[in-house]
Amino acid sequence: MKAVGTTNRTRARDYDEACSSDSGMILKVHTSNYKVVGFTEEAEISELCAVGKTHGVPVVHDMGSGCMVDLASRGLRGESWVRDSLESGCALVCFSGDKLLGGPQAGIIAGSADLVQKCRKHPLYRAMRPGRMTYIALEQTLRIYLRGEEESIQSIPSLRRVLDTPETLKERQGKLHHDLSR
Repeated sequence: MKAVGTTNRTRARDYDEACSSDSGMILKVHTSNYKVVGFTEEAEISELCAVGKTHGVPVVHDMGSGCMVDLASRGLRGESWVRDSLESGCALVCFSGDKLLGGPQAGIIAGSADLVQKCRKHPLYRAMRPGRMTYIALEQTLRIYLRGEEESIQSIPSLRRVLDTPETLKERQGKLHHDLSR
């Protein structure tokens, strides 16, 4: 494992210079619960995929929440979209089944069929694999996404809440405060 770049500035060139014949993959991890501000720079996933292609190294994007709808078009920026990472050329994309996806707590690995299969054959898979109920709940959640973004937003509470208006949040806060003060 080789650390690339610095805490606040990492460019695609840094990854390119770090790649060697021993490189097994390029990993980008989403900063899901903090933000670096000020003098910062971060390589885009599409740039990393280009570096990976040049060196014949797969790119893995650990996205954190696994957003399946375009929140940026609804005014919420900064959350990576699973589709963008896959279309950019990531070999694997890892994300949570809960959080923004709105399903059961689970880890999801999507992408290249042969690499996903390698993950399934790893001895840890047997210890970490989800139970039948998790698979069923995840399938039902993903079926909602097949009906489109608007249906997903209306049917999946985590998405609906993320997109609530400030007025709705203020109203909910007032109700909660009232209930707690009794």
